[in-house]
Amino acid sequence: MANDIGLLGRPTKFRWNVQSATAIVMIVMFSAVYYHFILNLHLNELAAHPAVIMAMPPLTILWGLSIFPLLVFLSFQDDFRNVNPLLPSNYRDIFIKSMKAMQSNGFKIREKDM
Repeated sequence: MANDIGLLGRPTKFRWNVQSATAIVMIVMFSAVYYHFILNLHLNELAAHPAVIMAMPPLTILWGLSIFPLLVFLSFQDDFRNVNPLLPSNYRDIFIKSMKAMQSNGFKIREKDM
């Protein structure tokens, strides 16, 4: 898989290792918690408290912000060597580095910005 050719003829950077498996598990778990919370809001809370629907956009934004650094980590693994996203300090570093790269390039991330 390391010799696969990706987009624009560049070799892919994805590698199966403990850190990438951890990031994938974290994405699945964040998504499952988000889905369970939104489903609970729809089934139980909206009938009793209709104003709770206003909490859904901020929750969706928080979910997106929680998985975004993990997706960047999976996409640019060479820039995050010896980083484990399971550790809060490393997750924070991934988040800060990906947000800085995105802000400096008009909210687009390229390999040279990392």
